[in-house]
Amino acid sequence: MTHELKAWPEFFGPLKRGTKKFELRYNDRNFRVGDTLRLREWDNKTGYTGRELSMTVTFLLHGEPWLSDGYVAMSLAPSNAPAEARAARRLGPDVGSLRKETDHEA
Repeated sequence: MTHELKAWPEFFGPLKRGTKKFELRYNDRNFRVGDTLRLREWDNKTGYTGRELSMTVTFLLHGEPWLSDGYVAMSLAPSNAPAEARAARRLGPDVGSLRKETDHEA
């Protein structure tokens, strides 16, 4: 699934340069590993700047004790890296799901 999101300039720049490889968001879109984020740079004074990029979600972290309820941390890779995107889809469950499965086994 593709999610279209605004990204403030102070966060968009590091994503574009590759120095920021994660995104923290309120999980109102049910993000999943393998999803694509279409990030469009947004300036609060002027609106969309015209710069955008696509990133693939490669890992998810959500839930306590790591994050407040309803929030998710997503590891990202450029969407033009098809091998990484395919690997992300094969990896399957996110860490929140793994934690729940482990809890049931104990």
